[in-house]
Amino acid sequence: MSGRNSLLPFILSLGVLALAGCRLADKRPLITPPPRHTRISSGALYTLFLHEDAAIRGWGCNAAYQLGLEDNTIPYPDPVLISGLADASVINAALNNAFAVTEEGALYSWGENQFGMLGIGVADDPEKAVFHTPDPVRVDLPGVVFTSIRAGQTHAIALDAAGNVWTWGSNRYGELGVPGLENQNAPHRLDDGRLNGKVTGIAAGHFSSYALVDADGDGIGEQLYAWGDNVYGELGLGFRGGIVTAPTAVPRLANVVKMLGGNHRCAALKSDGTVWTWGRNDRGQLGLGHTDDTPVPSPMTGIASVVTDIACGYRHTLALSEDGALLAWGDNEYIQLGAGHDKLEEYYTVPQHVMMMTGVVAVEGGAHHSVALREDGTVWTWGSNPLGELGRDPEELPYTFVPLQVRGLD
Repeated sequence: MSGRNSLLPFILSLGVLALAGCRLADKRPLITPPPRHTRISSGALYTLFLHEDAAIRGWGCNAAYQLGLEDNTIPYPDPVLISGLADASVINAALNNAFAVTEEGALYSWGENQFGMLGIGVADDPEKAVFHTPDPVRVDLPGVVFTSIRAGQTHAIALDAAGNVWTWGSNRYGELGVPGLENQNAPHRLDDGRLNGKVTGIAAGHFSSYALVDADGDGIGEQLYAWGDNVYGELGLGFRGGIVTAPTAVPRLANVVKMLGGNHRCAALKSDGTVWTWGRNDRGQLGLGHTDDTPVPSPMTGIASVVTDIACGYRHTLALSEDGALLAWGDNEYIQLGAGHDKLEEYYTVPQHVMMMTGVVAVEGGAHHSVALREDGTVWTWGSNPLGELGRDPEELPYTFVPLQVRGLD
């Protein structure tokens, strides 16, 4: 299948990733969760939607078979059904591959498998260095019940029901948290006494990983651990540069209910509704009012109300507030902020209101587009649309700063 990759070089050249974070239980939930099974997850140039009937649909780029279709030579602006999965409960769209966890805790993956990022144990020999599959393949670990999965640019991190962390894929920057820098083409459980049986949340950055420990079992994370690449200070350890190969405690951060890894940066939502960010900030994506990289978790001050959800795109960030406002900041070169500014070369270092969006319960950020799920179950998109990632024909709609509803999801 690897011979049919006419779009793949273009996608790989972007080197971008939109990564979702992980929601944790809280004694007082900050947001009413979406209807059962209903989730959204954005990869670089495509989006997945998990309907309340547990069916997965996707649209946009299929260059690496991340939409589960055999023909990877054309984009798919209309939602298509991901076959082979009937009872999914968790989805995660990575750069060029995707994951789903079933109700029973089985983990499936499909799309690109370079560096072994699908976790299916395919050897890293020259003939299979770039391997793809459109068919969801089960990550075979008998007895392990998975609850969460997050993927970086070339690695993945998963959480099981016992509170253990598993990693696989590329380990060039120590992002797997295992001794040495060898790639792993199958899941490897982290053997760390500080994490074993205690982790309640995970996240993945470009080349970094994060785990949240809830030692007293109250549903709120007391300590965040980070490891991997730290070139922009994205590990939050107070310095920039180097790699960290073992989980390391992040100072100045506690009471976290959700965290996200992004493009060399991280964002965390605390139980009091405040947002803390750190790492790369060249386009104001940290929302701190400036463009200086920041190697320590820093509180945002530009949001007046309590925040209930956050999302990281490539170089932009979104937040949903308690009063119903949807906010966005960072890069707006592709008008992905939806702030009503039709400018192709712009960024904002403080939050802007996303126009015409109410009743939002979840948000996601892609490479240069954004996605929102409303309480009525409808999905809305805005930003750049070169490969149909907005759910519209790219020739008819190359971009939009006005959120538009994705059709064909009923």
